[in-house]
Amino acid sequence: MNTPAPATTDDAQAMDTDPSCTVCPHTWSEHDALGRRFCTATRDVGWSRGCICPAGTT
Repeated sequence: MNTPAPATTDDAQAMDTDPSCTVCPHTWSEHDALGRRFCTATRDVGWSRGCICPAGTT
């Protein structure tokens, strides 16, 4: 089983300059800590799975 590499500083900076998430329809700032980890892992592994952002977030 391969373990995905942790997000790098470059990844964090790219997310700061482009506030939209590449995995779900929310902006990066709308993610809580778990949402950021979930979406980063989803992107890194290439999975297609649902969103875990808090309900009511648009």
